[in-house]
Amino acid sequence: MAWKNRYLFRGRISERKFRDLLRLFAVDITADRAAELTLLNHKTAAALFHLLRLRMAELAREACPFRGEVEVDESYF
Repeated sequence: MAWKNRYLFRGRISERKFRDLLRLFAVDITADRAAELTLLNHKTAAALFHLLRLRMAELAREACPFRGEVEVDESYF
């Protein structure tokens, strides 16, 4: 059973299920509730939600205008 999923490398869920999970993630549904709604295992939903959060953090880090040491009012951050 080899499903094609262009969004998830070596993913064993269909694109349809992935898109459904992504929509539920966007409306702030918990991973357990999303698993119930999409009829997936809760571990699968939690793992995909974790991957989505990691990707969002990576993109936010790339878009950040501040790099390295920044001085604000004689305080270093």
